[in-house]
Amino acid sequence: MTKEKPTIHLLHGDDDYSMNEFISDEKTKVGDASSLTMNMTVLDEKSLDIDNLLSITSAMPFLAKRRLVIIHNPTLKIKNKEQKIKFIEQLDSIPTTTELVLVENRVLGVKNDYEKNKWLLDYAKKSEERVSIKLYMLLKGMDLVNWIIKKTKEKGGAITHKAAYYLAELVDGNPRIAEQEVNKLLDHVEYERAIEIDDVELLTADVNQGNIFKFVELIGSRNQQAAINMLERLLEYQDETLLFGMVIRQFRLLLLAKELIDQGVGKQEIARKLETRDFVVDKLRNQSKYFSMQSLKHIYHHLLDIDESVKMGEITIPLALESLVVVLSDPNLN
Repeated sequence: MTKEKPTIHLLHGDDDYSMNEFISDEKTKVGDASSLTMNMTVLDEKSLDIDNLLSITSAMPFLAKRRLVIIHNPTLKIKNKEQKIKFIEQLDSIPTTTELVLVENRVLGVKNDYEKNKWLLDYAKKSEERVSIKLYMLLKGMDLVNWIIKKTKEKGGAITHKAAYYLAELVDGNPRIAEQEVNKLLDHVEYERAIEIDDVELLTADVNQGNIFKFVELIGSRNQQAAINMLERLLEYQDETLLFGMVIRQFRLLLLAKELIDQGVGKQEIARKLETRDFVVDKLRNQSKYFSMQSLKHIYHHLLDIDESVKMGEITIPLALESLVVVLSDPNLN
């Protein structure tokens, strides 16, 4: 007998780019845009209603082989033991006509105050016949360098090892930004020669996180007008989706660094734990003075809420970022 294909996918990690690619592939399996509209439901920790989940997942697909249900960060909604038991019971009852994707924008099982809930991961491991587990981590070091070289080759071009290494340093682990820059660089060399380090220096300076650091510093110092002006400049030359992802990542790094700093962890150890460089830690330590741990948690979750609103088409990224600047520039925020 053929083994039943998993109908539930648990995605977790900090590589939003790769998780979104997986979700996009699942969407194409449902059908065209009109079919997707009739056969897809997207929920998050706010819209998720455990009591109503089974009715959503049990609905029969309309003129399609399967329905697609996506739930973002369910563990942020499901807290107590009773809710966990009920949620798992409903997962076990989902019919094979529904493809369920559970997305956690953090690594489950990591022992942090705000990332310690791994019960969903434990369930998935015990239910491997129906649940697939996919960990998506931002690429680091030579893994990212090799990814850039491979991606460039797939696109019909070439890049020197030194240029790939330099580009990997600039994008700081973000494959979405790396691919955008590869496309830009290939257009620059017109696919006629390998991308050199001088090409990266010429065209990729704008993605250097110094701009994002400066943007966050302006927000932290409550310099609203300067922050809005910088936002406008960033949007002029940076893809808005990539820029928003960089802002989310920056505040995530700041949140992680703030916790370690408050614990008295040294710079080199912070750099090791965050898998980043010493000069980045110096900037994070300086920025952390502007925010309390509580405010950073609030900001990070607010960014995830905005991300969901953007995906649902409820707000545009430029408007969301401008509104975010106004909120975070409030002198009363600490």
